[in-house]
Order: sequence, then structure tokens, then C-alpha cells
Amino acid sequence: MAHRQSRYDKALSRLPSTLEWSRKQDIGAVREFLTAPDGLPRIFLGSGGSFSVAQLAMQLSVEAGFVAAAMTPYQYIFSAWSRLPARVFIFSAGGRNIDALNAWATARDNPSQTFGAMLMSEPSRLAAMMEADGAGRAFVYRQTNGDGFLAVNSLAAYYSLLFRIYRGDEVGVDVSGIAEALESQLKAFLTQSYTLSTDGWNAHDAALYDARETDRFYVLYSPDTMPVACDLESRFSESSVGCLQISDYRNFAHGRFNWFHQRRGQTAIIALVTPESENVAASLLSELPPDIPVMRLDTPLKGSQGTMDLLVKGMYLVKFMGLRWGLDVGTPDVPEFGRIIYHKDFMKEN
Repeated sequence: MAHRQSRYDKALSRLPSTLEWSRKQDIGAVREFLTAPDGLPRIFLGSGGSFSVAQLAMQLSVEAGFVAAAMTPYQYIFSAWSRLPARVFIFSAGGRNIDALNAWATARDNPSQTFGAMLMSEPSRLAAMMEADGAGRAFVYRQTNGDGFLAVNSLAAYYSLLFRIYRGDEVGVDVSGIAEALESQLKAFLTQSYTLSTDGWNAHDAALYDARETDRFYVLYSPDTMPVACDLESRFSESSVGCLQISDYRNFAHGRFNWFHQRRGQTAIIALVTPESENVAASLLSELPPDIPVMRLDTPLKGSQGTMDLLVKGMYLVKFMGLRWGLDVGTPDVPEFGRIIYHKDFMKEN
């Protein structure tokens, strides 16, 4: 079925060129900064979609032998982490939001902390402030493939650069066939618990469904897919296509299954599956009653390539979830109260 190309479609179509661009970027300086043998813990910061990147950086840093944590700027500023000797590193595509600026100011005022930032565009208020102050290192990568409201190319670029920095892996993405396969899979998934057929993606069809049964999802992940799960939580919420919670496979076994027992037919499961997690995932999913809808979002690829493959599939999944509700997820209707709270300076309210 042909669909009008939306802003989000255009962003998705640029993913192959973005990853090609990422493979050509100089990562020497940022690699030296992140992997310096100084014995300090790493604190990775990210807001919104960038929190997924912070999670990935934390995993890769621990893999490289460092103590590391991932958190939002707000969590960092008002926790003991802001007072410890550490390397603090933030991911912010534009480096303009108040959370990023306050995180930098907090680290700057602690002489035992060194601050770094990876940015994807210029001009950047954060980079300018860091340069004027002479504190910290800003690593600016001029990634020109635009995204719109939801991070697509900037997020893929961050993942790609981090895989090169920590593992020396160069990842690509084959988008051929992804859209068609996911659209078909999603329609079959949704109809498992509903009595009406999904013949088309439009607001009329969506309105016919009982929203109680259509907008709740639970993502199950393994340690290697946690960053992708975090991205899906952010992507579903920011695009308003569904209410989504996340849990690793084993934590789900500690009581979280009871929601599905007591509230049958209200929530569906999306399982992230890699070759590394196939056995654990298959074992758990095989025990679920047949009236719990399950969609496996899986990849045959291992390691860095598998993570990138699932990240991109999640991006396409949100596209079709948006079509289901008649939404262009790349250009949402942002309410005025949302703009207000986004720009509030929380440091002045404490």
C-alpha cells in the first residue's frame, strides 16, 4: 500500500547515507577523551531520545572496563553523582536545551569533574558557552540529515559513532524490505486481540477500536537491547502512538506478568530478540497464554549490527503505529503547555 511521504518518511529514507557519513568521521579525539585511563567513572547524560544513547554509551564503557552510569541531566544535578570525581559526557543533538546547559554548569563548578559533549549540529549554545568559558570539550559532528520532531538520523549517527569508538565496528543498515515486513507483521499482531479487521491505516479505523485495548504495550528486552527498549519508550510517548513500559525478560518474571493475568486483553507485548537472547526470550514467551498478543521484533544479526538493525526496525514500527492513528509522527501537534515546561529552568525552582 502506498503512503504519502511524510517528514518522518524522509528522515527514515536518509538512514543509509547517515550511517555512511558516520563511517567517515574522525573519532580520534572523542575516543581519547572517553577512554582515557584516568580511573574515573563515566557519567553519560541524555534527555528525551538521547537518553537511549546515554544507555548505550554506559554499556560500551563498562564493556571497556570503566565504571559508568547513564542518567538524565536532572538526575545527575540533584544526586551525589554531581559531587563525585568523574568524567561527565552529554549527548545533545543541538546543545540548546536548558537541561544540557545546566548539566554543563554543574560539572564546570566541580573541579574534580571533566565535562564533554557530543553534538550533531551548529550553531550550538552549549558549545559556544564551553568555548567562552574554556571548560570542557565539545565534539561537534555536523550531521545534516534532518529529523523533525523524533530523532532518527542523529540517533543512528550517535549509535554508529559509539560502536566505532568502543568496538571498532562499522555498522550499516539494509532498509529494503523492512517497511513491508513490519507493516504486515504489525497488522497481524494488532488483530490478535481485536474483533475488527485492520484493512487500512487511517484515523477512522483507529477510532472504531476500544482504546483500552489498543494503546498499551510492554517491551521485553535483554541486556544487549536495553538501549533500543529505552528508545521505543521515548518514541512511543513522544509520538503519542501508545503507552509503553519496558522490562528485561527476567524482571518481567518477578510479578510483572500479573498485569496480563488480571487485565486480559488490554496490553500487548513487543519482544526484542537477538541471537544472543533467543533462548531466554523463546523460553519465556512459550509460557505465555495464547490470549496475550506477542510481537517479536527480532534480528538475525549479532553484536553492534544487531543492535542497529533493531533500532531501525523500532523506528519503522513507530511509523506504522502513527499511520494507524492517522498521525505523522515527525510533525506532531505540540501543545502550548508542553512548550512551556520544556523551556522551564528547573535550577531556578529549587
